[in-house]
Amino acid sequence: MADRSLIEANRRMLEAGRRPEYKSQATSGNNLFDTVKQVNTDRKNKIKAINNSVSNSMGKMKSNLDLTAYSREEQKNIGKFLTNQRSIYANSANELAKISDTSSPEYQYHVDVMNNVNNSFVNLKNQLDSYKENKIEFAEGVRTGLFSEGNDEMQYNTAASMYGLTGDEKTNAPFQIAENGNLGFNINNEFVSYNDFEQPFAKDYKVASTILKQTADLYKNHTLLQGPQKDLLRLNLEASLTDPKTIKSLVSDFESQGLNFSDIPLDDMDAAKGMIVDRIMNSYTEVAAQGKAEYDAKRAEKNPGPNNNSGYNSNQQSYLNRIAVAGKNLNTTITIPNQQGRFKFDPVTKQFIRVNSAGEFVDPAGDGVFVGIALDEAAQLGGVKLEDMQTALGLN
Repeated sequence: MADRSLIEANRRMLEAGRRPEYKSQATSGNNLFDTVKQVNTDRKNKIKAINNSVSNSMGKMKSNLDLTAYSREEQKNIGKFLTNQRSIYANSANELAKISDTSSPEYQYHVDVMNNVNNSFVNLKNQLDSYKENKIEFAEGVRTGLFSEGNDEMQYNTAASMYGLTGDEKTNAPFQIAENGNLGFNINNEFVSYNDFEQPFAKDYKVASTILKQTADLYKNHTLLQGPQKDLLRLNLEASLTDPKTIKSLVSDFESQGLNFSDIPLDDMDAAKGMIVDRIMNSYTEVAAQGKAEYDAKRAEKNPGPNNNSGYNSNQQSYLNRIAVAGKNLNTTITIPNQQGRFKFDPVTKQFIRVNSAGEFVDPAGDGVFVGIALDEAAQLGGVKLEDMQTALGLN
């Protein structure tokens, strides 16, 4: 049956509060990343189409339909197999009755034939039980949205066909039974052994939830992420991404929850893992710095300090405090009075450069010319002296 704990994890994730965004860090208009995103989107759309087909098919079924019931052709195949195997068993039993020497090769041959028939009956029962259980699991997984959109679309479609749940009866593939009792399916004129088929995998809610919770915790800690703590987080993150299914799920399933890795290619799992880890660690660092900057700014507003002899009001002093934080941590974004958007301090140009929602410098024309505000203008907009601005940034 479908894992109820995973479904509950999904519900909790959707009801969670703060979810910082993990934006793509690919350059806008980069053909490589655009192509990868399109490949991932096409795969997800095919998975959704199969889900819709299965859902429509199940919607047309009677409410009391037994998903464990076999189709007419499958019942026919079972009957044919049982009749054939019983005939083989009876023939060997008759031959055994004619052989007095129980140590002869002929005698042992027929004993082996009868044992093989019995084993095939046991094997068939086990396979049919597994088939029925997995069919119910697949149907419920589609209904609850449990399965990952990172699944291979051909494999996913094969599962729908094997379980007879596609909207088109012609694409359903009733099982066949080999002599040993193993189930098999004719999928696009190719034989697929049930023993070799791997059930579609579920969305990895556990890892996704852990990443989002860690992000929220870093924001609330009001401290920069650095040193041993940063190394430990990276190590734990790498350990959680050892399964390729987890990597595929993160790339495909949680964009609406703020985990956007849709531009990461899945043709090399090691490379994809590295890109995900780097991107999450960058986000961890930025959100920790952002949480600290906002916390420090609020504290400065409430407690401007006894040594403030500059004559600045609380808003002006708070502005200088935020400037100081941005100067010490270049990943921190700040607002500037009477200016739209957020800015980062660039020590190279000694300007505040506007950034987008992903924290990337804005390059409107794509020619390497960024939108910046010089220090003297930033000081004037905040109502503070240029020299105090420079001191806050550690430039004096």
